[in-house]
Amino acid sequence: MLSCLGLLLSACASAPQSSNTSQPAVLASVTKDSPVALYSGRYFVNFAAALNQHGETALRGRLDLQKSLDYLEQQYQLSLNTQQREGLASTYSAIIDSTLAALFNSREQQWKYIASEQSSEPIMVSYYRLVTKQGYAYYRFTWFEGAIVDMFNLNSGVGAQDTFDLVVDMDSYQRQHPQQRLERLGDFFNYMRQANYTQLMFAYNDLPKPLKFHDMVLSGIMQAYTDNPQMVLPAPFVIYMQKQQPIHPRFFAYYYNQQQYQLAEACLRVLPKSVLADVRMQMELAELYRAKGEQAQAEALLVEGILNFPDESFAYLGLLDSSITAGEYQQAELVLKVLYDRFALAFSRSDFVAFKAGRDFVKSQQYQRYQNYID
Repeated sequence: MLSCLGLLLSACASAPQSSNTSQPAVLASVTKDSPVALYSGRYFVNFAAALNQHGETALRGRLDLQKSLDYLEQQYQLSLNTQQREGLASTYSAIIDSTLAALFNSREQQWKYIASEQSSEPIMVSYYRLVTKQGYAYYRFTWFEGAIVDMFNLNSGVGAQDTFDLVVDMDSYQRQHPQQRLERLGDFFNYMRQANYTQLMFAYNDLPKPLKFHDMVLSGIMQAYTDNPQMVLPAPFVIYMQKQQPIHPRFFAYYYNQQQYQLAEACLRVLPKSVLADVRMQMELAELYRAKGEQAQAEALLVEGILNFPDESFAYLGLLDSSITAGEYQQAELVLKVLYDRFALAFSRSDFVAFKAGRDFVKSQQYQRYQNYID
């Protein structure tokens, strides 16, 4: 199994240097003046504040390798001796390092706590929204006895435990097919890290069939496709999508670009209700309704987002886009002024002329009034 892990991790995002020094109690420092109960709403809000302030250090301060191993033993119903547990510790520690390296590869990050729920005693899960310059994602953190034992990207469907699953599947396949080599899987993840999507597709075609449709591999294909929607997808993947029509948030962009809007919406509807109710996700759903021609439903959802989340700009920005596209320039003018007054967001002519509806808008009286308002 360790050889399979080495093959996989050598191609993933470069892991930070491991350290034997103890991590600072970041969460404690954030909340030292106001102690809060474990797993309370304030506890999770404070953790988001710690992530925003300290990033990877804050998350490492909540990790506990031994509790993670206890959690894995429960999940997989393992009974390990000391030597096996030490081997698993080495494997999972490397997985965590690689996961964190990928998670914190962007310096400008904004975390926000969404909700939490009891999964099963004593397991708790909390949901967070992460926004970067590149986009957004929702994460589920699994807590076991006060420590984070898994980090799961709800949009891509990949987490630390899923990486472990892939290592197990690779090991099982290698045992059953000892003459087959899995270097191309390492190449696949290496090309994904490099954003070399042409070579990534060649590597995908060379993968053994059982691994072609593993969650992590499918997520890699969808990451490439999201970054470059004009790319030619490999035939096995296209056939799989056409025949199986899998429903998962990772496939949203594929169905959306194929104008299969019902399937695209179904991919979002499987997200936890608390995540689906978040304003950033409402903005995504509104865009989908607009693509379906349901303008009134889209605007109603954006207005609801503004009422429920008045201190976040997402719904305002969605309503601005919707208003300009629909030619509702008076409403667009009002939203622009609110964005300027409440969020200090100002838009220039060049921001609008990049798309057709915007080029029409800048010729309007409403746009001229807005320019006078911010000058």
